[in-house]
Amino acid sequence: MSIGGFAAADLYYPYYKKTHADEEADNSADIKRVKVSKFQGLKEKFKEIKFDFYNIEGIEWKGLFFTKSFDDYWIDGAAYEVSNKKFSEVITSTYELHNMCLEATDFAINDDEILQKVFDIPPDLIPMIRKSWERREVDLMSRYDFIMDKDGQLLFLECNGDTPSGILEAGPA
Repeated sequence: MSIGGFAAADLYYPYYKKTHADEEADNSADIKRVKVSKFQGLKEKFKEIKFDFYNIEGIEWKGLFFTKSFDDYWIDGAAYEVSNKKFSEVITSTYELHNMCLEATDFAINDDEILQKVFDIPPDLIPMIRKSWERREVDLMSRYDFIMDKDGQLLFLECNGDTPSGILEAGPA
């Protein structure tokens, strides 16, 4: 293959991977990527409300040799259909993880050393935190992030307890 052939293949490869990713990812009946109509003027509307998450780099697609390209973080025109079975699995896993977080919180709240040394909570705030916990003022909202491997197994990434601040930014979007 000539140098021009290598360059052409390298430039084409990220495009090929993007357009065929759905075929590779949709091997499970539990989840399926579907195309939906794109919103008209979406980026302009985001700029108007100062929502700039849409333009950060998302997936990096590497070429065979040198090139790479990026999809935006916000991909308009695609959605996922999830089976009832997989949806139930996500809900059940979320409840289990939430209960584990509550148990861990209960453990930490009852240990001054953990509150002060691990979470850097000033000693004068500890009684107020404990009183709130005793009244079961446990939380406003959290978001649990999962990914799914090629076999359809859910993998837990993180719990975002600061989601309410993100909702204030993303709500109008």
